[in-house]
Amino acid sequence: MDLRRPQVIDALHGDAATISTAANPRRSARTALDSCSEIDELLEELAGLAASDSPAEQVHEQLLVAAIREAGAFGGAIWRGRDRLVERLPVHDGGLNVSSSATIDRRTQVIDRVLVLGRSCAAPIEADAAQGRTRRLICVAAPYSIEQSVEGAVELLLPAIAQTAEQERAQHMAAAFAEVVGDFHRRGRLDQYRKRELQGRAALQFVERIHRAELQDAAVAIVNEGRWFIGCDRVSLLCGGSRGGKLLAVSGVDRIDPRACITRRIRELAAVVLWTNEPLWESGDPAIRAPQIEQPLQAYLEEAHARALVALPLQSRPVSAAAARDAAQPADNHANAIGVLVLEWFTMPALDALSRQAIELAARHAATALTVAQSMERLPLIRVNRALAKIGWLVQASQLPTTLWGMGIALSLVIALLIVPADFEIAAEGELQPAERREIYCPTDGVVDAVLVEHGDDVASGQTLLRLRSPALDFEKAHLEGETQTAQKRLAAIRAARFERSSDKDGASHRYRQLTAEEEELKQTLHSLHQQEQLLAAQRTELEIRAPLAGRVLTWDLARSLAARPVERGQSLLSVGDIAGRWQIELAVPDHQIGYVLAAKREQEDQPALRVSFLLIAESGVTYEGEVERIALRSRMDEHRAEPVVLVTVRFNEPIENPRPGAGVVGKIQCGRRSLGFVWLHDAWNSFRRRVLF
Repeated sequence: MDLRRPQVIDALHGDAATISTAANPRRSARTALDSCSEIDELLEELAGLAASDSPAEQVHEQLLVAAIREAGAFGGAIWRGRDRLVERLPVHDGGLNVSSSATIDRRTQVIDRVLVLGRSCAAPIEADAAQGRTRRLICVAAPYSIEQSVEGAVELLLPAIAQTAEQERAQHMAAAFAEVVGDFHRRGRLDQYRKRELQGRAALQFVERIHRAELQDAAVAIVNEGRWFIGCDRVSLLCGGSRGGKLLAVSGVDRIDPRACITRRIRELAAVVLWTNEPLWESGDPAIRAPQIEQPLQAYLEEAHARALVALPLQSRPVSAAAARDAAQPADNHANAIGVLVLEWFTMPALDALSRQAIELAARHAATALTVAQSMERLPLIRVNRALAKIGWLVQASQLPTTLWGMGIALSLVIALLIVPADFEIAAEGELQPAERREIYCPTDGVVDAVLVEHGDDVASGQTLLRLRSPALDFEKAHLEGETQTAQKRLAAIRAARFERSSDKDGASHRYRQLTAEEEELKQTLHSLHQQEQLLAAQRTELEIRAPLAGRVLTWDLARSLAARPVERGQSLLSVGDIAGRWQIELAVPDHQIGYVLAAKREQEDQPALRVSFLLIAESGVTYEGEVERIALRSRMDEHRAEPVVLVTVRFNEPIENPRPGAGVVGKIQCGRRSLGFVWLHDAWNSFRRRVLF
């Protein structure tokens, strides 16, 4: 509706000119034109105010203040039926009370008349004054309509001394403002209808998308589509009644960790909601709740950092006529609860009536979708039926030739896998090493005193490689030398005393025999000490580590790893290999595949050894041939692969240019011929047999 209708504008312009001439006959026509211009500006302002998105209370207040100011009234109100939406009245104005119950009844009678007649009017009313007297007022009211129905009125209160022209202008002004109020409410109702229409379309799309045959698919659709439909930040769905149920889906999350702390917290909150069977609304406003509800709620909010939360219990919905009749009977709502829908906002939301209606609508339809999905899950052989439904298109008439061709190709492949022979090879990784290689271990506890060789040095057999120093052996040597010197000195003293006794003929023979015995005892002691010195010398000889064979030092950076380092008995110090002699391959065959190698060896006892083809990782373009020399009798744990392996030694006669000890090798052990299917699928079959059939 155009608020600047010609009849309204002409009436207001005429009122302005009449009032200006009556008030001052000498006022020029230019003053009247200025008043008309002000009225046009006022109407423009009112039209903009009616088209704004401001709250209704604020718009009503501004319109009423402008109407009172422009009409020269001292008070007024905007009514909707018999209810006052907003009013501005002086409670006491010179002893005048316009808010008393009697005055309000008189004003209500005028408003009722305006609502019935559907046109503006002015009527005198009486208001209570001081000292029990009354005072006459002029009540001017104009109706406003919404959708061709009178809904309310704009009321202005004028003093009784107002002239007739001023009353008519007040009526026209009230009518103009009533048009603004009606237009504002019409716009608001149209916006409300538009929002409801959009919400209805969104609800229809939501309902169409959440109904799925499988429970997990339905849960994922509910949380993702519900987040878009409701307009929240996160939606979670829990299904089942045991300790809050199972967290089926969370919007925007592909994988849910059932052991996560936030998962436990939301299950505790869902358990409380299922127990109370009442919706839980948390928007930051202080509310008094039972500790059994408040504690899990605050624990989850601290973990999820949500500003607002709504948890709705989902009730089972009937999916058939019989179920609907049963649902009409009184039942235990706790038993009908099938899950909980949790909505979260990370910023404080404005939940109006439409938002709450959307939340309740989403909860009802989500409950229906879950009920249908759970009913489908409980059907017997549902998984088999779904699998058959997925492949049912293969037997359709249009797809039958293609299906037959595909089945023929698949059958041919299966026959080929069972019949066509192929070389069966066991692949393994290993190292290239000299056949003559010695690992040198520490013979005793000590400290490395000197490192006489380095990595890559050629050494001769018996050449000194390292010198050790043993503080314990040094102490033992000093101790033996001290005891030997003491025993020698005592032996010399006893011999001298014995000589004196032999020259003393008058001396007693008893002391002589005693000295002779002591001399023999010291001789035995010296002999024992001499043997200990020989044994100690042999041990000290072992402190010099010598090469057991002629070859080359293979250990890297000996000086840094061994110099001045304490070592223990049995510790590996370095290795020496004869790189000029024969070389061999050491393959580490996984323990779960060594059985094929042993079986092939037993089958070929009367034939040459198992052949092996290998290549050096550093020279991947050249393939060498060899044969299995020996297989270790026991498995060992491979530190790098973290699995047990069996060492297989491979000898070969082909020369390798510049062989390098420890070079990486990839080898394949020939284990006869098997079917093509066995060659390709034996690992998968062994895994299936070990993990499923065993």
